[in-house]
Amino acid sequence: MNKSYEGFLKSDLLWTNTEFGLEQFVLENDKLDYTRLWPVPKKLRLGHQVEHIYLQLLKASNKYKVLAHSIQLIEYKRTLGELDFIIKSLATDEIIHIELAYKFYLIDSTIDDVAERLVGPNRGDAFTYKLDKTKNKQLPLLYSDAAKARLDIDVYKVKQKVAFYGEIFTPYQMDNQNMGMLNSKSIKGCYIPLNLFITEDFSSYKFHFPTKSEWIHIPYSNVKWMDYESAIRIIKERHAINRSPMIWIYKGKGLIEKMFVTNWG
Repeated sequence: MNKSYEGFLKSDLLWTNTEFGLEQFVLENDKLDYTRLWPVPKKLRLGHQVEHIYLQLLKASNKYKVLAHSIQLIEYKRTLGELDFIIKSLATDEIIHIELAYKFYLIDSTIDDVAERLVGPNRGDAFTYKLDKTKNKQLPLLYSDAAKARLDIDVYKVKQKVAFYGEIFTPYQMDNQNMGMLNSKSIKGCYIPLNLFITEDFSSYKFHFPTKSEWIHIPYSNVKWMDYESAIRIIKERHAINRSPMIWIYKGKGLIEKMFVTNWG
């Protein structure tokens, strides 16, 4: 199976049931026909990879029918946005609108609020921003005149849900975090500021820098590894353009961990 599929299928929803005013859609993997999965096209950006994977998983399910996906809404030559997926439950005939997200968040331990402390690797793209955008922009698009014109359904009878997946990284050596309503299974590694990365003894390990499209992958050994000094040089180059890279750390005996090395914290 493609490594992007493998990574996604091992991923977790950032919360279960309904939290933050948003209900999660749970796609049951045991009901999927994996022989029907189309390969992920090469050179797709991560977000488009996830959309492709999710579409294939929905199509491979024997519980749902995909009615529409990636529906661009245009009004008076102005693009309003896009609806991710409209599906139908084959068991209940319920129509469901799903907005999909897959994010990487680091826990900023200087912030107390569980939701507000989730930030992107470069300390942007905050979780609360995505929540607000989903609730106040993306989901309401279903009721726009443009959506009503495109969709041959009664939009007011459609159930709206999200499929909000993600990977959370805790501060280095601070694993015991208050996750509140967030799913602790989403924790996939840690992050460390460069100044601490240099002072800690990582010199005996090997390192790999996955491309962003590979961030979703489960780390594996058959990649190009480099030594500690080379890794520090590349990290500094990334920091110079305000990017906090993900690295894979090979610690020997098949143990590989994901980590972000930040220019903050």
